[in-house]
Amino acid sequence: MLEDLLFLEESENEEELKAVFSLIKKYYIGMNNQELKEFIESFEKYHITKNNNYYVGASVSGIPNTNNSLEGFNNAFKKHFTERKRYDMCIIYINYFNYLLI
Repeated sequence: MLEDLLFLEESENEEELKAVFSLIKKYYIGMNNQELKEFIESFEKYHITKNNNYYVGASVSGIPNTNNSLEGFNNAFKKHFTERKRYDMCIIYINYFNYLLI
């Protein structure tokens, strides 16, 4: 089931997400297992009907779906302005503004 849900996450658009989930639902409900049926129904309620913006195609063009660029900025900031030491925020601002004025 994990592989099926990971495949579902790779959907390019909402139509594809719903079509793939329909096949997954049909397959697992057809197994006549009450726990699987309850899981599929719960998954559909919370991840297909209500909160379905987790799939790959749901990300808005031009807006990253990870925070890697933010972490890269934080890394560069710490390296250049704090030298990876703990400072009072006032000192950090002074170092940053001095950098901007150069």
